[in-house]
Amino acid sequence: MIMAEWWDTLLTIEKILYCIAVPSTIILVLQTIVLLFGADDHEGINPSDTSGLDLDTDYCGLHHGMDFSDIDINSDMGGHLQEHMNGHTHGDLEDMANLQDFDTLRLFTVQGLVGFFTTFSWASIAGISQGVAHWTAMLIGFILGIILMYVVAVIIKYSRRLAEDGTFHLKDTLGQTATVYLPIPPERQGQGKVNITVHNRFLELTAVTNEHRTIKTGESVRITDIINDSVVVEID
Repeated sequence: MIMAEWWDTLLTIEKILYCIAVPSTIILVLQTIVLLFGADDHEGINPSDTSGLDLDTDYCGLHHGMDFSDIDINSDMGGHLQEHMNGHTHGDLEDMANLQDFDTLRLFTVQGLVGFFTTFSWASIAGISQGVAHWTAMLIGFILGIILMYVVAVIIKYSRRLAEDGTFHLKDTLGQTATVYLPIPPERQGQGKVNITVHNRFLELTAVTNEHRTIKTGESVRITDIINDSVVVEID
């Protein structure tokens, strides 16, 4: 009864704001509880996930719908094209995916929107209750909501970056120097082993080479490419 009387004393704009504030606050509290108890999904950055890349659109200036049937691969232009496309390994796509994850500030996340509506509604209600003009109070609430949404986006971005730090990915070895542990047969006729230290971790990796001779134990090599779970090396 008391709640009904209180509700009847509110202005229409206040009723609308309360209808926004109460559900968004409940969702915010539930999100916080789920996060604290570790039941959240914690979507991490998967370097092998290229779902964010539109591979059906232009890539490196090449149109998906272009017909290359008339290109002579043996010609200079065809050879250059083939070399250019082969040069973009899976590791390059992983780098592009990582850049997309790290360098894009995601404002419109569920957490950000919930925080925005919670801040906007309660700040507006507080302003109106203090006698501030309705539109002025809502403008202040809107600005505060945008600020909070930006802060949430920054926190999400850097928390994911911290989660990524210290996690080893094979692509981290590209361009690094390694030492041959087991001889590597020439022209990818077999596999050998190399030792390398990455992120203060000592690793033993399977390696192949395009060199025309066997790379012997103890020789220094540089990692130039990645094929599945193996690295491609050349004599340093």
